[in-house]
Amino acid sequence: MKSKELNKHQSFISPSNKVTLTIGIIFGLLAFVAKLVYRPIVNRFDFHDYGINGFLPSFFTVLALCLIGASIWSKNPKTVMLFATIGQLIYELEQIITERTFDLKDLASIAVAFGIALLIYTQIERFRSTIKKLCGFHLTYTVKTDNF
Repeated sequence: MKSKELNKHQSFISPSNKVTLTIGIIFGLLAFVAKLVYRPIVNRFDFHDYGINGFLPSFFTVLALCLIGASIWSKNPKTVMLFATIGQLIYELEQIITERTFDLKDLASIAVAFGIALLIYTQIERFRSTIKKLCGFHLTYTVKTDNF
């Protein structure tokens, strides 16, 4: 019987996925800032920002959900990203039924954010060696197996 254990210095998330997770968390923080700081400022002082304050939280939320999900569930990350995007689309479409604010710009921003999230993820995967040089990560790791 084989048992897989991680060494003390290994983690469940690979270093390239840690980069993806970090970027996702940053986008999540930007989503909170867009909704809780930027939007109230624009509404209070009546700035004309071409409606950016309406779709910016949705945009950053999709980026955050896609990248965080892809970094945690790394077996099929693009499927996780797709389901995260579909979930956000369902949330936006649900606003029609509940008579909340619905805007087609939100749907467009979700689609664009999904595309950008895919681009970010594929670039991180493509340039593993560059990330290794910049961040000093060892991007390959091994799992110790013990035979009983």
